Amino acid sequence: MKKNNKKKKNSNKSIILIIIILILIILIGGTYAWLTITKNGSKVNTIVAGTLRMDLDDKTSKGIEILDAVPTTDETGLTGPSYSFTLENTGNIIADYKVSLKSQSLAYLNQEGLKDMPTNRIKYNIKKTVKQKKTANRDSENDTIISSDNEGVIRFLNSADNLDVGSLEPNQYIEYTLTLWIDEDASYEEMKDTAYIGNIKLDAQQQGIE
Repeated sequence: MKKNNKKKKNSNKSIILIIIILILIILIGGTYAWLTITKNGSKVNTIVAGTLRMDLDDKTSKGIEILDAVPTTDETGLTGPSYSFTLENTGNIIADYKVSLKSQSLAYLNQEGLKDMPTNRIKYNIKKTVKQKKTANRDSENDTIISSDNEGVIRFLNSADNLDVGSLEPNQYIEYTLTLWIDEDASYEEMKDTAYIGNIKLDAQQQGIE
């Protein structure tokens, strides 16, 4: 009986020690990236980095893909398929963030002779709306709009590693819409047998924590 009690006490001490270590990591740690990825029943993937939470819809979480695309004008490209995701500050400290799009391997497509699409021929447009929550839960229709960029910015993918950089206050969130297309000046030779796959990446740091 004494042995069992002793084992139980040792087990409790171990659990307490682990909790203390985790708390110290959170307090000391500065930059976070893709710390936690979870899947829930509403077909939304969640990325948690520090106090920032990014929700990607089912389409976006599978990866950003450009397959069998042809060169097109900016006007037409802007009306093409888009990807949506949301970034929210769930803590009580202002958090700095960096949202980027990182190229991924084409290997999983299992197509011989397929090459990486030149990123200097890929254009993108990203629109963002910053909102303040009125209640504990997000309510896209009724929450207060802090700022909105309905036009977005058109850039070549290789001209900026980051889709968006900034700071987010507690209980604020950003709704993003990302659209990609091929520059109209791209040639057939450049685009032949090419594809692009990328994933949204989040880096975050709480202000005041080095």
